[in-house]
Amino acid sequence: MSDDLTAILAPFAGKMILGCPRRFVLRSIASLTHPQSIIGTNIGVATHVVAAVGDSVLVVWVGTWAFFLYARRDGTWRHTANTPDGFRRKLTDLQIWCPCGPLLR
Repeated sequence: MSDDLTAILAPFAGKMILGCPRRFVLRSIASLTHPQSIIGTNIGVATHVVAAVGDSVLVVWVGTWAFFLYARRDGTWRHTANTPDGFRRKLTDLQIWCPCGPLLR
C-alpha cells in the first residue's frame, strides 16, 4: 500500500474528521459494508471493546497506515483511516493498547 495520502484516500472519498487532525472518515464505503470485504481476510485485525464509545473497534494496520473500524450497535460500521500520528493519538483517546510496531515509533 502506498504511503501517499491522496492515493490512499481517493478511492474511499476520504475526508478529514473535523477536530481530529490526521484522521479521515472513508465516506464512499457504505456503513453496512463489513471490514473483511474491504481489507480481506489475510490482514491482522485486533478487536477491542471500548466502553467510552460503546462500540467494538477493529484496529488494522497496513504499512504506515492504520484503520479504526467501529462496529456500531445497530449493525452499521464507521470506517476511518489514520496517519501514524492520528493513530497514536486515537489509541490513547480510546485507551487501547496495541502492539502495532512501526506505527508507534
